[in-house]
Amino acid sequence: PGKPVCRLKLERPALPNRPSLPEEEVSVTTKDGIKLSGSLTLPEGEGPFPAVLLISGSGPQDRNEEAWKYKPFLMIADCLTRQGIAVLRMATAEPASPEAAMPRTLQLAATDAECALDYLLRRKDIRRGKTGLAGHSMGGTIAFRITAQRPQDVAFVLSIGRSAILGKDLMMHQCEKIILSQLPATTSDSLRTLY
Repeated sequence: PGKPVCRLKLERPALPNRPSLPEEEVSVTTKDGIKLSGSLTLPEGEGPFPAVLLISGSGPQDRNEEAWKYKPFLMIADCLTRQGIAVLRMATAEPASPEAAMPRTLQLAATDAECALDYLLRRKDIRRGKTGLAGHSMGGTIAFRITAQRPQDVAFVLSIGRSAILGKDLMMHQCEKIILSQLPATTSDSLRTLY
C-alpha cells in the first residue's frame, strides 16, 4: 500500500547523428530597402532543383522559428533538402539591417515574402515552375495571399497550423483569453463579461 505499481520514465528520443547540410547565407532586399537575412540549403548534385520558401508566423522570428530550443524550420529544411528540394528560410528577427527589426504588418510581411520568392526564382539553380511556399500560422495566410496574386509563380502551398477562422474573430478570441487569464480567480462572472 502506498507504493506505485509501476514507474514510467519518459525520455525524448535521441536525434539521428548526421552531418548538417551545407547552407548558403543569403540576404534579400525588400521593396522598402530593408535587408533580411536567410539561409538556403541546396541538395547534393546538379540543379536546377525544386524549391520551397518557408514563411514564418507573426512576430519576430529567427530563420528557424526557434521556440523553447526547438527549431522547426531547420528540421523541415533538413528533411526536404535531403529529399532533393532546396529550402529558403528567412528571418524577421535577425535583420541584416536595423530597419528590419521594426514591427511588420501582414501586408509588409507578405511583401517581404514575395521578395524572397523573387530571389529564389531568379537563381539558375532553382527550377521555376517547381517552387512553392510553406507558411506557418500567419505565414500560411501570406502563402495563400501570394499564390492568389501570382499563381504562375507558385507551384504549391503548404499551410502549417494556419487559423481556420476569420482573422478578426481570432484576434478577439486571443485578446479575450489573455485578459481573462490575468484576472484574479475571485473575479465575479459579471466582471469577467465586462472585461
